[in-house]
Amino acid sequence: GIIEWYGFTSEIKEVLLKCDVYCLPSFREGIPKSIIEAMAIGRPILTTEAPGCEDTVIEGVNGFKVPVGNTKALSEKLKILIEDESLRNKMGKKSRKIFEENFTLDNVSKRVFKVYAQCLQN
Repeated sequence: GIIEWYGFTSEIKEVLLKCDVYCLPSFREGIPKSIIEAMAIGRPILTTEAPGCEDTVIEGVNGFKVPVGNTKALSEKLKILIEDESLRNKMGKKSRKIFEENFTLDNVSKRVFKVYAQCLQN
């Protein structure tokens, strides 16, 4: 009764709105769009220290990062988030703030064009 498995859906926003925690126990990623979507909705993030994933979470601020493949650490952090609604809410608000500061289309576009400009100067 704690975890609901919905299976495949194309209604990502609706599913994220229903969830309390976003967990992606990845082995390797770029920066995962799914985590960025969960941050935009304002969810705490539980992920691994895999490249890309680790760039989305400030440990203990908007979620937790665990070593890749460490299911014990993953379950311990998930238990903390399940049991502490106040912490989930606090981390979710921080996720939204981090999203707004770093991952909006406008912010990402500006950073990409800045890199392009620097390349043209060299």
